[in-house]
Amino acid sequence: SLHQDGSVQEGYHVAELTDLNRRDGWIKGMRLIVRRVKPSGRQMKDLTAFEKKTGWKYSIVATNINKMTRIPGSHQIQWL
Repeated sequence: SLHQDGSVQEGYHVAELTDLNRRDGWIKGMRLIVRRVKPSGRQMKDLTAFEKKTGWKYSIVATNINKMTRIPGSHQIQWL
């Protein structure tokens, strides 16, 4: 993950899982993006059993945004 100035944001991991999705009827152009971060103290009570075991908080986003108009590089997942 990146800060707004483009520098690397330590402790955050982002991956695109779009090509792993094999669901029938999935909308063309839909992207799956997953992010994991170390949970903050306030998030600890809401973690799943898997997240408690791994020590990471996960989130996933489904979007059909391919790129933002007139923003170079905006097809990259960190922009979304």
